[in-house]
Amino acid sequence: MKRGAFIGGVLAAVATAGAAHAQATATTTGEARASVVRTLAMASRSPLSFGLIAADQAAFSVQVTPAGAISATRQGVLVPSPVSAGSFEVSGEPNRVYSVDLPASINLSAGGQGMTVTGLQLQFSGAQSQGGSGLLASDGRQVFNVGGTLGVAASQAPGDYVGSYVVTARYQ
Repeated sequence: MKRGAFIGGVLAAVATAGAAHAQATATTTGEARASVVRTLAMASRSPLSFGLIAADQAAFSVQVTPAGAISATRQGVLVPSPVSAGSFEVSGEPNRVYSVDLPASINLSAGGQGMTVTGLQLQFSGAQSQGGSGLLASDGRQVFNVGGTLGVAASQAPGDYVGSYVVTARYQ
């Protein structure tokens, strides 16, 4: 009888060891997902235009706000003319937040002469997030405006000064 109990105990130990080994491994099924959103696109609607400016013997600056208002640090240098903030339209996935990156400056040139626009600022239409982020409307669109400050040198040479700048929008 003792021998039977001994064999039974050995078999129980082997069965327990096998069960412990079986419990050390487990498997399950995972899931992978991906959501595809509309491509983010952007188009320029109007240029950042400082209008007509009269040269002066002293340097000064001209500011166009994102709302399109103009001012100058010198009196009498702004000639009545059309002025506009730069305007851009972004389109993409409705109700998505996106960010906008503007350059630090824009270089304008005419006939070998130059001027620089600095202090670029954004203003979003409709609903928006804070800082440099906008929120696409339920139709997937939003317009934002860009303003800046143009530095005009003393006795700036006359000419039609033109420059381009890169604006980048990306989903957040």
